[in-house]
Amino acid sequence: MANNLKFLLLLIVMLAPIGCGDDGIATVDVLKKRITNQIQSLVGKGDIAIQKYKNKIVEVRQNLVKVKVSRKTFERKLKAKKAQLAALEKSEGSEAKITILTNIVQEMEDFLQQLSAAEEKLKRCKRRFTRLKQKSK
Repeated sequence: MANNLKFLLLLIVMLAPIGCGDDGIATVDVLKKRITNQIQSLVGKGDIAIQKYKNKIVEVRQNLVKVKVSRKTFERKLKAKKAQLAALEKSEGSEAKITILTNIVQEMEDFLQQLSAAEEKLKRCKRRFTRLKQKSK
């Protein structure tokens, strides 16, 4: 089995430069599928499925951290814009500037709601994958 894999890998490496044509690309695709099938049968499809869940949990956690950081950063920016708007209204600045800043604040609040919704969705997804992982043990 291991010799077959080595041979197929060597064959792919040799065919890669030729792979510019349609036949070469099709040949490489067929070889990749055969190698993948051999590796999956060697490792076991159940182990592969478990690893896919683990990888997905890691990906969801990373995305959740990114969204949390983005939300907190955006909250600070929104707070600064609101303070800027309040100062402009207090100093009786031009109506055009106040209107523009009010629109910006409203758009930022809408975007913040979207970030919060994305964060909640990722939390639910993480909980679901964690439950699936616990069931598989």
